[in-house]
Amino acid sequence: MSKIFSEDKDWVLLIGYVGLIYSTLQFMPKINYFFASLLGRYFGLVSSTMLIIAIFLTFIVIHKHKPAVKSPALFYAARAFIFALYLTLLLFALPVVSEKMHLLEYGFLSYLALRAVKNFRSNYKRYILVVLIVIVVGSCDELIQKFTPGRYCELRDVILNIVSGILGLSILSL
Repeated sequence: MSKIFSEDKDWVLLIGYVGLIYSTLQFMPKINYFFASLLGRYFGLVSSTMLIIAIFLTFIVIHKHKPAVKSPALFYAARAFIFALYLTLLLFALPVVSEKMHLLEYGFLSYLALRAVKNFRSNYKRYILVVLIVIVVGSCDELIQKFTPGRYCELRDVILNIVSGILGLSILSL
């Protein structure tokens, strides 16, 4: 069983990150409020710009890796499509700043989960397991919010968590 799952440090990182997500649920609205009051009407613009830069830098780092595929044009087209999808979500589909953060938060969760299960021989099984981890963590995230004062549990957020995780996994799979 130990050969299927990667080194303990990858699981510790994953579990620690999930703990960080869950432990900050109560404080995030206050942090958002602080920055919103500090930046005023520019809060949305500044946060969207920072997220776009973070996603763009991620794509640049990933772009440095040469594709090991037969059709590089298709590979780059898929990568451009995912980047465009991220931008569309950031700029048009997600009006609330905290929802935009889910794109990075659960994309990074996918990365850590993929590292934790890297010893599975089948990529298909690895990706399914990562999606299941994202679904469980995202669902528990919202369930915890149901019992946290000042927070709300919404199915829309569960779906956003899952979509964000799958987009992150899509980037990693390319």
